[in-house]
Amino acid sequence: MLSFYLTIEEVLQRNHFSCSEVVAGENGLHRFIKWVHVMEVTEVKSLLRGHELILSTGIGWGGNLDHLRYFVQQLIDIDAAGLCIELGPYMPDIPDEIKGMADAYGFPIIVFHKEVPFIEITQDLHALLVNQHYETISKLENYSQNLQKLMLDVHDVEPILDFLHQHTNVQVVMKLHSGAIYCAPDLPFLSKQNLLRTLDEKDDHPSVIQQSIQVLQKEHARLYVIFPSARYRSELELLLLDRTAVALAQQFLRELYVTEKKQVHETEWMRRWLEQDLTKEDIYYYIGESSSKSKIKGVTIAVCTYEYASEQQDLDLVYLQLLLRNTFEQQGFRLFITVYKNQAVCILLNQREGKTLKKRIMDGFMRFLSNDYKRIPKLAVESIGVGQHVEKLEDVHKSYETAIETLRIQQQLCSEECIHFYEELHMYRIISLVQQHRDLRDVIMEYLAPVLEYDQQFNTKLLDTLKVYLACNGSKKETAKQLFVVRQTLYHRIEKLERLLGSDFMESEKRMAIEFMLKAYDYLFGQRTSEKISYEL
Repeated sequence: MLSFYLTIEEVLQRNHFSCSEVVAGENGLHRFIKWVHVMEVTEVKSLLRGHELILSTGIGWGGNLDHLRYFVQQLIDIDAAGLCIELGPYMPDIPDEIKGMADAYGFPIIVFHKEVPFIEITQDLHALLVNQHYETISKLENYSQNLQKLMLDVHDVEPILDFLHQHTNVQVVMKLHSGAIYCAPDLPFLSKQNLLRTLDEKDDHPSVIQQSIQVLQKEHARLYVIFPSARYRSELELLLLDRTAVALAQQFLRELYVTEKKQVHETEWMRRWLEQDLTKEDIYYYIGESSSKSKIKGVTIAVCTYEYASEQQDLDLVYLQLLLRNTFEQQGFRLFITVYKNQAVCILLNQREGKTLKKRIMDGFMRFLSNDYKRIPKLAVESIGVGQHVEKLEDVHKSYETAIETLRIQQQLCSEECIHFYEELHMYRIISLVQQHRDLRDVIMEYLAPVLEYDQQFNTKLLDTLKVYLACNGSKKETAKQLFVVRQTLYHRIEKLERLLGSDFMESEKRMAIEFMLKAYDYLFGQRTSEKISYEL
């Protein structure tokens, strides 16, 4: 069998090169040849395309060293395969300067010590190259047919990568968009990480060829073939890489179809679960089939609101599900995730002790938002509401309802925080409940109107002073410190508050009412300053 490419070293074994000698650039004998040309002119840069073997008698430059130097430098610059010179009256020998130049670049210079028929050399090598081209096509067709047969029998990507490795005998690497990496042959973990780091740092490394694997018009993975440093890549290997990338794209598309079909089933099941449309037996049967063997110790719902900056929404959601599942499994949860009412609903089945529940949920989302989330740059998570933890799986609707309530309250407050827990809302939950039965605005104004009107009229900040003073439990020293004012200024403000609210505003029952109204004021208006002012007027 012929090799995938024709090298200088192989050409030297042909009969017409029996009287030849390599006089310079021996470390470049691995260079491969695409074509053979006879050149007798010194200006060749525009005539060649690279990887040509040049035959010459030297008549074009004769004994002019400058012309010869210029000629050889052009061949090196365009990456010609090598130069063959017939020694004779036009070129009796090769100057040492030219030999040193060729050695420095690994550019082979071969001399013929007697007259040789250039026409026969070109016919011989061209016939060899043409035959090799046909053999390449035949090998490619055979590879494609066998690859298609393999695709009928396999259900993952490893056999496909092994198949490419068997036909190239070099290292094959595939990096998924999610960060997972596959190698054929397989490598130890540290070797994989070092290799991945090299690929990331040297995207255009000369010993690496790569191909993007596109699925649904988006890059799903990238395939690499890594050659030894002294090994040139051939046209056939480029074509094998392309065929393999297409096969892998088909395999990924098939996996996505199966995953999507499964998700449709899960989505319908989880929708019925959230709407209390399943019996206790149905729930535990499904959890028993789908979760790990660890005992479930309750369930918590987390609802994510998000926006897309791209049209590839379905595919991005697949990545979202994979990343969240991986993150929360490490935190001791079994995760089910679905899109329900235009929100991503995460059903977190707890498998560890409840004491660390909140911390593990927070750590999971923080890790996702700070690291994994960056892999989906076109997906913008706006807010995450974590509902009440329930012990019984059939009570999951209660956790879902409180998660929705958490998002609603935080949206009302215009909070800049991303993650919110229902159990931390405290007074706001009561305010929300009261608001559903009576308009709180009138009650708020009964208590706070004097302060609000004073701030509006004199452009002061008595309301802020009141909030800090109550939060510091009436400590004038701590209040002055937090407001960055001197004691005398604070005393003056407190006197004004006493005149506006009454000297008894710090007494227990009235203080509790004022604190409640301050919370209610923040709840109703949040940061919407213009709405507050217009209402107060």
